[in-house]
Amino acid sequence: MKYLGCVLLFFLFTFLGMHASFQLEKRIGQLKSLEKAVLFMKREIDYRLSPIADVLLHTAERIEYPWNHFFENTGQCFLNRSEEYCCLEEIFQKELKKMKFHHPWEKDLDILLRLGKGFGELDKKMQLMQLTVAEEEMKELLQEAQEEKRTKGKLYQTLGVCMGIMSVILII
Repeated sequence: MKYLGCVLLFFLFTFLGMHASFQLEKRIGQLKSLEKAVLFMKREIDYRLSPIADVLLHTAERIEYPWNHFFENTGQCFLNRSEEYCCLEEIFQKELKKMKFHHPWEKDLDILLRLGKGFGELDKKMQLMQLTVAEEEMKELLQEAQEEKRTKGKLYQTLGVCMGIMSVILII
């Protein structure tokens, strides 16, 4: 029974290390998806001259989970806005609060929050400039996340295995 517990502990710690490493990889994928969303939004505004709600809904159709839900819900709320939500900034805030479960990195969500603050209020030129700024910030965050994955990914995996081995040694 003792040995079974040791094996389970070893696999538990190994799994935790792998999971932490996977979270770093997941963040990179989500940042790439957000970067793609910003590019779609720029194209929609620049070439198609679409209204904001349509831009958000079309963006939702083209990107992956979980951001497709964010843009779809934001677009729907903007189309059907009531007195509860008067501007795009409030809608962005509400929807970003829901996203904290799927994407817990505050830095990444702050970029979208800043984008939502003035996005619906400005003319086409200013919206494109704001999207360009958001795109540049996304690229910087993506580089940071890739560097973090490169340096910390292996570390988390190794720590998981080492903690598993250490717990087995302590029990035996």
